[in-house]
Amino acid sequence: MLQHTAKVPQEDSGREKGVYVTEGNLLYSKLQCVQCGKCLSVKPVSEKDGRFTCGRCCPGAKQCPLYAAVAEHLKFTCIFRNCEAELTWEDVRSHEEKCLYRDVSCPFPECIDRYQFISYQSHFKDCHSLNEEPYFSDTLSLERSSSSTPHKELHCLVYRGHTFLVFMKIYKQLCCGKVKGICQFNVFSLSSVEDRPNLNCEIKVTMNSDATVTKTINADDVKDFIDTMHCLSCLSEFCGKPDHTNSGDSFLNNELEFSTKNLLFSYEIHVYKKNYLKAILPKVECPICNNDFNEPIYLCPTGHSLCIQCYSNVTECPFCRQQLPREPIRNFAFEELIRECRDSNSN
Repeated sequence: MLQHTAKVPQEDSGREKGVYVTEGNLLYSKLQCVQCGKCLSVKPVSEKDGRFTCGRCCPGAKQCPLYAAVAEHLKFTCIFRNCEAELTWEDVRSHEEKCLYRDVSCPFPECIDRYQFISYQSHFKDCHSLNEEPYFSDTLSLERSSSSTPHKELHCLVYRGHTFLVFMKIYKQLCCGKVKGICQFNVFSLSSVEDRPNLNCEIKVTMNSDATVTKTINADDVKDFIDTMHCLSCLSEFCGKPDHTNSGDSFLNNELEFSTKNLLFSYEIHVYKKNYLKAILPKVECPICNNDFNEPIYLCPTGHSLCIQCYSNVTECPFCRQQLPREPIRNFAFEELIRECRDSNSN
């Protein structure tokens, strides 16, 4: 059983004032679930004959109103080892579901290891395969595959410190007398939610056969990895891990169709920086000559940008007809933006 590591708060500990339930104090020893032995910190806490059960063990039970009235005034420490979070009664469940120190199982069916979520990357590196992207598969065959017996693949890729899990299910399908390949997949991130806004990358899955097909997943479409829902066994009809929800292939919501006459195929997975320059391409061309802007970039009095060649060939702005100043005005902000975009694309 995972135990608390937080110490009993001292008077001068700097904590907010309140009643804390931590391992080692009298209150903690009294507030333990009769089923799992963990702290009664997750609602609903039910009571029968003076014995209390936490919401982890009986999530559908009826809440004991007396306990709820008391718990609202308590502060609980996280149950997971090394986590120092101090939580209100309302926040405990949501924190435990996403705590970086929570106890998780490996998504590979043959691996029975359990470890803390924050150690996923080191576990893959030590026990399985951790790929610095890109990943290129060997040549595979669809000959013995079907929707009921597919190729099931899981790849762990690291890009700039972010870890991605790519689940894939690949099989052949007969359609109008022709065989086609189906690749269902999804991409999950092990990065914390706080880091996600800075991800700004795209994941590209390419199937190579008679004709190459590609699907790109934007950072906004990358999902949070949930260990009790996402594993290779969960892609089958039955997953033997007791805490898993056996969600089947419902979490593979991206699909690629590819043609293959000889039933052979390969695939590749790339993670790369999102192309900002391409997204703003219409704005980084000189509006007169339509060539890409290069430094220096000059401004007319009303703010229109011109490249150095066009600025040198005219005396007034072709858009607002304002006279161009004798001393050119540099658009330093625009130059810096273009420079940063090009630097991000080259990395």
